[in-house]
Amino acid sequence: MFNGSTTPHHNLYDYALATELGLPPFGASDAHVTEKIGTYATVFEDGIKNERDFLDCINSKNLCPAVLKNGIYEKINIFDTKL
Repeated sequence: MFNGSTTPHHNLYDYALATELGLPPFGASDAHVTEKIGTYATVFEDGIKNERDFLDCINSKNLCPAVLKNGIYEKINIFDTKL
């Protein structure tokens, strides 16, 4: 649950809470603040072609939040011990 206008502390709290509750974590752009648009995104591993694909990815949790760094989106996994 990463949002470009949310503090890093709150983004990490939301991510941990979603993980604890078994919910898929999302990255989201913030359309309310122009400078923050595209800061975060969601990577859908199998791609999305239609609404059914979107729902299937959410239900299978086959997605990952990502942050824009130097023009490239990097997946976020705070529980990855290989960082």
